[in-house]
Amino acid sequence: MGDRKRFSRFAELISQTCPDHSVRIADVAGGKGHLQAALRGHGYDDIVTFDKRPKMAKRHRQKFYRYEWFSFNKHRKGFGLVVAMHPDEGTDHSILYAVKNRVPFLVCPCCILPSATSFWGRKSFGGWVSHLEGLALESHEVRREMLPIAGRNLVLVGTLR
Repeated sequence: MGDRKRFSRFAELISQTCPDHSVRIADVAGGKGHLQAALRGHGYDDIVTFDKRPKMAKRHRQKFYRYEWFSFNKHRKGFGLVVAMHPDEGTDHSILYAVKNRVPFLVCPCCILPSATSFWGRKSFGGWVSHLEGLALESHEVRREMLPIAGRNLVLVGTLR
């Protein structure tokens, strides 16, 4: 069980980093939509949450939720910001989408589950984070932020060069 404040704290960091509330946001591996709700509380209203679990599919959510894998090479342009809180296999896809479409990102990785790229580095969390930073360095400045939460709290913040 994660820290109950992780979504509100992450939404605060997103709001500080991207104050343009008209931006269209892709929320990768967003589960039940807790981050989307927190972002709406900060004034954002164009958010699409992607999650692979069909049990989350509800008819009333279809406008703001996509029950499918988020893939950097499948989803078309249109998002101006990519965010992901503990996205598992969606971690490298989130960053690669941002690189490919030249948009900022905030990703809080939790585990080492590469699915879009080969990862041959040290099989440690630090090695994984360095790999993720390397994916973005061509087009983005990447900095590390720490969320004041329990559990995995490192956030990679990518802004365009």
